[in-house]
Amino acid sequence: MTRSMVRSILVLGLFVLLTDMIGSAVVNTAHSGVVNTAHSGVVPLRVLAYSGAGLDDNKVRAIMQTMDSVARKIDYSGDIECRVSFKLINGLGTYNDSFDSVDTAYKFNYLMDKEAEVVVVRFIGWCGGSRVYTIYGCADQNRRGFVVVRRNDGATESILWLHEYLHNIGFYGHVNSGYRVRRSGISPNNRVLAEDECTGLIGATQQKVYLLQNKSQGANETENQGNNASYESKIQALAAQAWEVVPYSDIQELGSGAVLILEGMLDNAELANTHANAILMLGILGEPRVVGKLKNYLFSAHDTAEVTQEQNEWRFSTYAAILQVPTALGALISRYANEKNSDINYAEKLLSSGLDPEFWRTTLHWPRNAQDKYKKTTSVNLAIRSALGLGLSGRTTAREKLGTVKTTKDLKYSIRPYIQGEENAKYIMPDSIINDANHINDIVKNRGLDGYFKQ
Repeated sequence: MTRSMVRSILVLGLFVLLTDMIGSAVVNTAHSGVVNTAHSGVVPLRVLAYSGAGLDDNKVRAIMQTMDSVARKIDYSGDIECRVSFKLINGLGTYNDSFDSVDTAYKFNYLMDKEAEVVVVRFIGWCGGSRVYTIYGCADQNRRGFVVVRRNDGATESILWLHEYLHNIGFYGHVNSGYRVRRSGISPNNRVLAEDECTGLIGATQQKVYLLQNKSQGANETENQGNNASYESKIQALAAQAWEVVPYSDIQELGSGAVLILEGMLDNAELANTHANAILMLGILGEPRVVGKLKNYLFSAHDTAEVTQEQNEWRFSTYAAILQVPTALGALISRYANEKNSDINYAEKLLSSGLDPEFWRTTLHWPRNAQDKYKKTTSVNLAIRSALGLGLSGRTTAREKLGTVKTTKDLKYSIRPYIQGEENAKYIMPDSIINDANHINDIVKNRGLDGYFKQ
């Protein structure tokens, strides 16, 4: 199969309209590779502290050096070498000491609005709500930064900063297995990073806000902010292209630094025309936690701004983006197929459930007054996408699930009665779809996604 054939099939996949016949659909996704632990980068951090914190530039740098060591050294089974380093930018800064006790949302937001990723405070009594127990750190989910209190043990303090920084770049939950940095309790033994966390840290190095060559503020800072804006503009321009012609190589060149920007684009309704490609790009570039972002997009309400008043349907941009989610999930599963990861396992279960269009019809947040025929037509398209997503995953368990699906060669009786609402009619998957999904699964399993698209 040539690339042009893959592209032409992609057009069918995105613009499937159920009439008398349904064709096979293959989607243009690809493999960005296992985390490259040989890659390196510098994470720039701006730090503020209250006047009595007992910190200076050298002490902050010492904290960051230990953060480097935790990331780079393989300490326990399951740990990896993540070659990132953290660098203090512009020296240690200060702020109004009347805000050094964070006990209200107002104080938290005041500090998060400061131009710093790390804010050292005397006390934390609020983190999403008032707390009566001791809190050592609190990260802002809008990624502005985090607040921390001082810890006496140097290693524990460094791990606390790294723990909160991971929350800040999108790893919101805790992982209480082994000696993970993201355990809910902070300990000097918590030194294990997972590959997706390393990918996130590497991505942060690619979104520099400040130059890292000991340059002063002013013109140099403005220049670098312009470079960052140019990078974001490049991502948006690529995502705004027609969906069937986005070059895979161009997506790969963006690197994992694009992930946070792509996630932000999905939150912006004004960029709805980019959402389908942004979702595909997240499947190619994202780490397992992106599954949660895609799930939220899939099951969120796309209300009146996304509804055509005459037809009571999603706008086509939203429709295409929703259809793209199973594709992105399949790519993510393939890229992390050998990992025991709860997000990846959830993605496979979601696609397995999605083989039945009734799952989608009864769980999606449909436009107001959407007709049942529209819901069923869209749900059938999602069921087909789910089958192909399982194929794209390359997993043996996905292949086994595909083998349990009832199929038929007679498309006339497999789809139309279900969509038309005939009594007791159930959807039956066309066997051509399952055959295609199995074929894709074989290729991806043996050659990977790259091999699939290079054939």
